[in-house]
Amino acid sequence: MLALLALLALSHLLRSSASPQLAASPQPAASPQSVHAWTWQAQTPLPQAQSEECLWRKSRLAGAAPYHICLRTYDDLISNQLRNPASSGVYVDCKVLVGPNGWSRAPSTPGATFVDVGANIGSCTLLLASRGVPTISFEPNPSNLFYLTSSVKRNQFPVLVYPAAVANRSGGFAKIFHQRGNAGNSVVGKAIGDDNSSVMTNVASVPLIALDDVLWPHGSSPPKVHMMKIDVQGYEVYALQGAKRMLNTPAARPKVIWFEMASKWLRAAGTPPSALWDVLNAAGYEIYTREEPTKRVPRQRFSRYDVGGATSLNCYAVPRA
Repeated sequence: MLALLALLALSHLLRSSASPQLAASPQPAASPQSVHAWTWQAQTPLPQAQSEECLWRKSRLAGAAPYHICLRTYDDLISNQLRNPASSGVYVDCKVLVGPNGWSRAPSTPGATFVDVGANIGSCTLLLASRGVPTISFEPNPSNLFYLTSSVKRNQFPVLVYPAAVANRSGGFAKIFHQRGNAGNSVVGKAIGDDNSSVMTNVASVPLIALDDVLWPHGSSPPKVHMMKIDVQGYEVYALQGAKRMLNTPAARPKVIWFEMASKWLRAAGTPPSALWDVLNAAGYEIYTREEPTKRVPRQRFSRYDVGGATSLNCYAVPRA
């Protein structure tokens, strides 16, 4: 009964829609109903892969009941870290989401939702869902989707999963590449590796979808997105542009947005790091870093990397008071 109620609470926020973006490959346009949400009540995980299998790990973190996460059986960055007993089975970058500058930073309302954009194998998704938070996840990489949906199904958490890449508008398809040994580096449109030795593979052509079209279809009531995490390997600007209506509406905007500022990937996607600062600032947000959570980040901290240099900052944004 609780699972059904959770599904209904999520469903009023959503409608299936198709996808968009700048780096779209020359394929027929997706129809508005071509991207359907997978739910924890489905019979099988996504996709029905022949070459993937689960190594199950029990995750334990204070404040939530233990749950199981499906890890890769072979060498891969995130699965390797979560197999380490010291990790508690929770990826380190996800732990901030349940810290003082995460979900609890601002009071949440009944039905408040977590949106995970670039869910990977689901460490952040599962952590919030294990605490009873209705969760909507977006993940385009077919391999990652198998692990994510296997975990959601086993735990029966109320999660909707969209097998699509998030972009600035809905419609069309784009190639997605991932890095051998680090499927977390799944990049839309271009093969951008961690370094010159990285092996990147085109694994699929995926539909593109805008957050506004999914979370706040025209004619529906404002969404109750309390917190959003975005980790899309340089496509953060496009993802936020596709959520412009939600971000610019005080009653609908997330109270906290966690994201990564990875200068190399942002430039490769055609958006300088300063554009990421600009789109959040224009929507009325202030930016802070995980390392300096009380010091507001000025635009120059991002713009210094507009023409070169590499850095990666874990940041969060909150509405200006």
